[in-house]
Amino acid sequence: MMSIQTTSQGDIQVLQLSGHMTGDPAHATQLREAVDEGLEAGSGAFLMGLADVDWINSSGLGQILGIYQVIQRSGAKLAIAGASSRVGPVLRTTRFDKVIPTFASVDEAIASLSKVKLTPLAFHPHQMELAPPACV
Repeated sequence: MMSIQTTSQGDIQVLQLSGHMTGDPAHATQLREAVDEGLEAGSGAFLMGLADVDWINSSGLGQILGIYQVIQRSGAKLAIAGASSRVGPVLRTTRFDKVIPTFASVDEAIASLSKVKLTPLAFHPHQMELAPPACV
């Protein structure tokens, strides 16, 4: 089971995840709603804290990638911080750390994100649905 605790530090929305990231649809919805709320509130960056995530599978990685795409399309930024000893190696092996900036600690990530000019685009959650590309 996964849980999410959300806090804000300036215009950075911090999502502290804990438990198992297994791609459960209920957890995906919970994560997406937390991101949508942050985007609606004008957050320019999101920090996904994974220190308390003790297990992740390919579906959990897919959830992170889906959230990354939503955030990126909105003009905001995403970083990962404090990946646990079980999750960090998975992120490195799958090269997620080359796609999404990854930091050892939440404080380090916040410092880095704070240096970037954060200007989210106008956002409406229903405009951000993931859809297959149109065929030409």
